[in-house]
Amino acid sequence: AVGTNSASYTFTPAGTGVSNWGLNKFYCVVSNDYGSVKSEVAEVAHGCGAKTVSGGWLKFMCFNLGAAKTDGDPFSWTSASDTTQLGKFYQWGRPNAAHRVNNTTDSTNFTTAFNYPHDWKIRFGYTRPLADNYHADDLLWRNHRNGANDPCPEGWHVPAQSAFSAIFKGTADAGAYGNATANTWTPTGTFADGTGNGGYAVKPDGSATTLFFPTAGSREFSDGLLYDIGLYGNYWSSTPAATSAFHLHIRNGKVYPSGIHVRGYGLSVRCIAD
Repeated sequence: AVGTNSASYTFTPAGTGVSNWGLNKFYCVVSNDYGSVKSEVAEVAHGCGAKTVSGGWLKFMCFNLGAAKTDGDPFSWTSASDTTQLGKFYQWGRPNAAHRVNNTTDSTNFTTAFNYPHDWKIRFGYTRPLADNYHADDLLWRNHRNGANDPCPEGWHVPAQSAFSAIFKGTADAGAYGNATANTWTPTGTFADGTGNGGYAVKPDGSATTLFFPTAGSREFSDGLLYDIGLYGNYWSSTPAATSAFHLHIRNGKVYPSGIHVRGYGLSVRCIAD
């Protein structure tokens, strides 16, 4: 903005589409007859996503996959009774999702693609030997983008475990949210009784939230019951871990970018851009 002479500057991104999301860097140059001085660089994020430890940017969907809320503010927990941002749960490698309706195993709360409770148990591991279909199932989400089993829409896919590490502190190690190096992670929102938290806000510059992970809980693999809404957040990655799979796990003020869960659990999915 050549000629700008006010104390503030309003940034207007070129275009409004997802392709324009990212981390923008600004600096000022003040010049006169005696020379010029360049300011420090200010980073301004546009769109939903997070900075990586290498200074890059990863674009994430603004809401959990299957969330009833798909517009408006995606960066905060509104109230203990508002479940519109929580989305649906997915078993690893499967495209079908179980609806979230209270703490019940009633079959009407599942999509018609499920034959509860048999189909809720993943097709290997609980109803027959693990060796059955092991190799085939190990590849259902791994490195697949918009494959038959990828639940994310066109242009998006289930993130690899390395993506969660990259936006936390660059390693697979867990740590307190205050130990994050790529972004600031902050627990935010509480239930009406003061317990739990609504989720974790991710802030590239320490103040502006660009990504919010609700603590949506999970569905138990054996009975389909809902657990830990407002306490734990569990987000599948596409990366297998032996017969299980890696996931982002957030709870009690700690972030686990390489948590491991049995693939039969129903966890949240936050799609990442191709």
